Amino acid sequence: MTTLHRLAEFAAGTALDDLPEAVRGRGRWILADTLGCIAAGNKAAEVQALARIHARRGGAAEAEVIGTGLRLPRAAAAEVNGAASTWLDLDEGNLHTKGHAGTQIIPAALAEAQAEGMSGASLLRAVILGYEIGCRV
Repeated sequence: MTTLHRLAEFAAGTALDDLPEAVRGRGRWILADTLGCIAAGNKAAEVQALARIHARRGGAAEAEVIGTGLRLPRAAAAEVNGAASTWLDLDEGNLHTKGHAGTQIIPAALAEAQAEGMSGASLLRAVILGYEIGCRV
């Protein structure tokens, strides 16, 4: 079995309640912190211009560009929110893995959760497990 298969089995077989409360609490903190970074970054003129480009392309209004009232197709919303999350260089980082897994995972997970009508608990589970796998990779 490949490492990718083991990571996929780990993610598919792990429920939110399987995770320790400290891990769930840290996941909530990272999610809230990243949402704040996205909202702040979406105020930058350059990020707003990127959002307008995507809005002109049209498509289903599946997910929100945080703090703007604009809804875009999920991939476009994830791209704009991802750019915004790092725009002001305020996003959290993981010192052990020397990366920024939250800002890499959360915009896509949030867009997918909104487009598919997922619960907040499902989003949190996806963020925590995505973060863990991203850091391991």
